[in-house]
Amino acid sequence: MAVAPSDVVRIDVIGDAGVSNMLVNTYQFKHTSGTSISDADYLTDWIALMRALYDAMKALWTATVVWRKIRAQNMTTGLLVGEADFSSPVTGTSAGDQGAFQVAGLLTLKTNVSRVAMRKYFPMSEAQIDGSSRLVSGAVTLLQTFGSALLVTQTGISGHTYKYGYLSPKTSNFEEPLSRTVSTIAATQRRRRPGVGA
Repeated sequence: MAVAPSDVVRIDVIGDAGVSNMLVNTYQFKHTSGTSISDADYLTDWIALMRALYDAMKALWTATVVWRKIRAQNMTTGLLVGEADFSSPVTGTSAGDQGAFQVAGLLTLKTNVSRVAMRKYFPMSEAQIDGSSRLVSGAVTLLQTFGSALLVTQTGISGHTYKYGYLSPKTSNFEEPLSRTVSTIAATQRRRRPGVGA
């Protein structure tokens, strides 16, 4: 199979915290090239692109947080594109203890549609949060840099291009973010509380 021009594909970056607690960060990307790309080449593009993005963030968490693979689902056709493992897991490098799994750094990417925004939650080590529940400046900078990367066109090894956004049920359109903000106060992601869900 292939990913056609304008297809929207959901990409899940999958890992775990403390081995038994599953982590999933979900993204949607629109294929903006003028020709189709094979599923295999699409996965090759995105395993490399996500590896680069997550490698740049790994100072936010300790070695107990490990990102292992991606899974891609074509939302336009409903077909599974496939799964691919990172050549080696993306493992945290922060010293000290990992924070509670539900405590996160929050990145928000806003569109020009009211109440249509994408949110990304990232685990945080205790070293990245100060005594007043605020992210240290280095953590804020890493999240801002990650958000900025999502605002621009991504180009894969194949030369094909992709834009980040959200296929909104509210507008029936693929809405692209126009800005990014980082909460300086540590956020809580309830579904990551141990025993609650992925």
